Amino acid sequence: MGNVSTELVRAEEGQRNRGDLKSSGSERPVGRELCRGEKVSVFGDHQQPREWPEQTHRLAQLFLTFAGADGEITWRRRSGNEVTESLLAHQYCFIPPGCPYVLKWKNAADVVRFRLGDGLLEEHVAAPLQGVIVEDFNPLARLDGCVWSLAETLWETCRRPFVPVASFVEGIGIALVSRVLDWQFRAPNETAAAPPVLSRNVLQRLLAHIESHPLGGISVDDLAAQAGLCVDHFARLFKNATGSSPSQFILKCRVEKALELLRTGELRVADAAYEVGFCDQSHLDRQCRKFFGLSPKAVLKTAQSTKSS
Repeated sequence: MGNVSTELVRAEEGQRNRGDLKSSGSERPVGRELCRGEKVSVFGDHQQPREWPEQTHRLAQLFLTFAGADGEITWRRRSGNEVTESLLAHQYCFIPPGCPYVLKWKNAADVVRFRLGDGLLEEHVAAPLQGVIVEDFNPLARLDGCVWSLAETLWETCRRPFVPVASFVEGIGIALVSRVLDWQFRAPNETAAAPPVLSRNVLQRLLAHIESHPLGGISVDDLAAQAGLCVDHFARLFKNATGSSPSQFILKCRVEKALELLRTGELRVADAAYEVGFCDQSHLDRQCRKFFGLSPKAVLKTAQSTKSS
């Protein structure tokens, strides 16, 4: 994506020359356009540190942040009061139509932006929209592995020098946005016929607790106590919600943490295994192949190759 910043500047200059860009309330271009569709349009950019002037969009916007993101969004409620929230890596930010906001990036940030068509929004959002929503993307990605794969595919697409067929990008964008909207706005009565599960608030709290203990040391009894349930009942509800038993879910999270360390290209496999509490790298290798169908060495090799290129 070495030419993205140039494309962005040219787009801004072109709009200024045409008199289309106002000081506020306008749709400013955000990066490189990957597709423009009725249901979703997709843009990608490596944002440089800067502050965007206040803007308002007719269509809903969804930002998905990647590694390195450190920014904030300030938006105005209908009452006129301003609200400022941090916008960090691996989060999603939903901005409803007609909501004035200012984006500020404190450092370089990898971002994919989705502009949502009215039809797509109506399919997934029934309740009135109150304001900007900033949430951690990791809980959803942990429950649905394909969601993160879709997000990474889009970002890899942004980094390529050419843009693939628009229908390909749009299909991925619709699938990803639909899953995020369902996770954020799904009405309680839509899951009434489904097996009983943990409430979303309890589940997110437990996921955060698991993520904060990469070395393990978390027992199922401890999680059940935090949920206020007996162990057997908790285990059933947890599996209904995640598709995995609590112990297997904890183990998978430790493997994911090891893979995150290896993707930096700075640790050996044995060191990454030690960091997440495995006794040796062969144990990590077995679990990695079981959960993800790949070897830690392959992940490290890819990271080092990318880093050196």
